[in-house]
Amino acid sequence: MINQVTTQGFTTAALPDKFEAGTPPIVEAIGLHAATEYVSQIGLDAIHRYEKEIGAYADRGLRELEGVRIIGPTPEHKSGIVSFVIDHAHAHDISQSLDTYGIAVRAGHHCTMPLHKSLGLSATTRASFYFYNTFEEADRLIEAVKAIRKRFAPSGRKRQLR
Repeated sequence: MINQVTTQGFTTAALPDKFEAGTPPIVEAIGLHAATEYVSQIGLDAIHRYEKEIGAYADRGLRELEGVRIIGPTPEHKSGIVSFVIDHAHAHDISQSLDTYGIAVRAGHHCTMPLHKSLGLSATTRASFYFYNTFEEADRLIEAVKAIRKRFAPSGRKRQLR
């Protein structure tokens, strides 16, 4: 990185060496190798099949809930991603509420602002599943969304804030 150092200052090496300071990312390279071996043992086809299966499972369960709208393809055309909205609830409120159940999701535009605008949506909530997720976790998401839907459902009486 350094070409010369004096008591008055320093000069950097020529490109690309001036950006190559420190120890190379040895640990990261070893970790990447271990990860690729692990994924190869499972098999990309098996991972893809499982991801589609669990994504479709969660999608079907959420579609059965009143006041929940799935944004995206039908379960048979699904990967491991399920985006949804709940009537009378903002995506960020849904995300924060799911967090209290120990469920991590994303809320926002998900790099699809034009789509959200065309659908008249301010944001969606997105649950992502992969081969390390379980069907029990998908069931927990569905049950939590069901409870959250009830909490945000309009009623004739005032709700107390907690």
